[in-house]
Amino acid sequence: MARILGYLERHSLFHDLPRNDLADLVLDCRLRTPFKGDRVFEAGQPAESFYLLVTGEVKLSSATPSGRECVVEVIRAGETFALVPCLDEGDYPVSATALTDCAMVRVPRVAFSRLLHRHPQVGSRATREVASRMRRFRTRLEEISTRTVPARSASHLLRLAEEQKGHISPGVEVNLGGTREVVAAAIGTVREVFVRTIRGFEKKGLVSIQGRRINLLDPEGLHEVAADRGRRSGPGGHMVRAALRERALEALSLH
Repeated sequence: MARILGYLERHSLFHDLPRNDLADLVLDCRLRTPFKGDRVFEAGQPAESFYLLVTGEVKLSSATPSGRECVVEVIRAGETFALVPCLDEGDYPVSATALTDCAMVRVPRVAFSRLLHRHPQVGSRATREVASRMRRFRTRLEEISTRTVPARSASHLLRLAEEQKGHISPGVEVNLGGTREVVAAAIGTVREVFVRTIRGFEKKGLVSIQGRRINLLDPEGLHEVAADRGRRSGPGGHMVRAALRERALEALSLH
């Protein structure tokens, strides 16, 4: 219980709230520790709770009509997910799967609603969080529609450096996190094209690759690649783009 209270107190949704009120919420929360590959919830299940991811990574995904998995987003430590469907008493629009061994706090809707009545400012914080996630998702859709696979791949690596290290400088190392299939789907292509692209970066001296760890040797060169808005390329990209457009409203509603 004390661990859950500590996790909540450090998150922006709950920061500076009276400890007694948070303690009441914690009584209904649960700490879940799914292993890599475990399902957190399935699309279509009633959204009775939302989650705060403490450690690890979780992918949110949906199936296209052809059965191909469409990765909507990768959730990282410190982020919440399934907040909107939880509050509007709907169903989960996508499935959530642990990409790594994880720890997360399950926050039930009923208990969170009680907290909202006591502290309306939490609702404003939740709105800002959802708006930020929507902007990020819109940016991703725009990138898939207007930029080449190399440009999106370079942009993704630079964004990871900023998120993981807080700076972008020669020699900074980033962790791709999920499998290359997941990363490729997240930037709107397929595994083979993504692998070929980053291998091309390596041959040009832009990066060095050690498994899922990528060393950014020439961030300036990656910035130049990321700025390219030439013809979109890469097989499979059109399929992922179509799936993303089809699922966009569902995906945004998940946050």
